[in-house]
Amino acid sequence: MGLFRESFPPKLVQLKRGENFAKDSQIAECKNRLGALQVISNYKPELKPIFNYYKKDYQNLLVRKRADLYQDKITSSDNKMKTMWSIHDVIVGKCGARDSPMEGDPKEYQIYGEHYKIV
Repeated sequence: MGLFRESFPPKLVQLKRGENFAKDSQIAECKNRLGALQVISNYKPELKPIFNYYKKDYQNLLVRKRADLYQDKITSSDNKMKTMWSIHDVIVGKCGARDSPMEGDPKEYQIYGEHYKIV
């Protein structure tokens, strides 16, 4: 175990900060029900359709709550365009450092014309 710890020392992991809309009691109740049904449906296959129904219900509830959260953010914002783009980046997953979308040497892309200008 000592050799493993020397080779792979533990690292601190920073969790992604996100909107914590999941603290809603309705979402928590639906998630608890879904977890219990999952365990039961593993032993009783006839309950699988009920589990699938509640799973869809839970996913739809998450989508509605997330949409409500984003709508509230936009309506309460002074700079609506910036807020909408920040929400877009969260949804697409482009939070953090902005990397170039091109891989490899940018000079290789000169053959494709003026689309890829090198600065």
